[in-house]
Amino acid sequence: NAYLSKKPGIALWYYAKGLSIRLADHGQEHASVGTSYNHVGMACMKMKEYDRAITYFEGSMGIFKRLNPGPKNPHVAAGHGFLGSAYSAKKEHGAAVGHYEKAVKVFIQSFGEKHPNVARAKRDLGFAMIEKGGSKQEAKALLLEAKNLFDATMGAGYVETKELVEKMKKLR
Repeated sequence: NAYLSKKPGIALWYYAKGLSIRLADHGQEHASVGTSYNHVGMACMKMKEYDRAITYFEGSMGIFKRLNPGPKNPHVAAGHGFLGSAYSAKKEHGAAVGHYEKAVKVFIQSFGEKHPNVARAKRDLGFAMIEKGGSKQEAKALLLEAKNLFDATMGAGYVETKELVEKMKKLR
């Protein structure tokens, strides 16, 4: 993780090594393998290798879906969030919106309406909707919901709350 921000290629090497060890130890169908796929995907995102990241995020989500096929699976919700971020980075905003919508739905099913992950998913969905060119009013309503959720769950001084407030000011 120490290399992820400034030297993602080195982080990728370590994450890939960890993935190969976890595969050897646990086989394909294990939560730690799914987590390792996400780590590799994040390094690929930092390297702007978005299609490669998508492949790893989809692999992870597949593992988590098979391990827990029910509708209340926060790992699947997170996977949709990762995929939304990758498609957003590729400027494929329609696909990003679809994944963020699924993330919101599954996070709500998993944690209820008042959870920071619901706030994150609504925030990401709102910005993706704006990028897609959808209803700015609907997107702003989602962003306000996200801000209020962050206020309620993490507080007004929380870094993500403050960042969202600043970004929302720029939308006016």
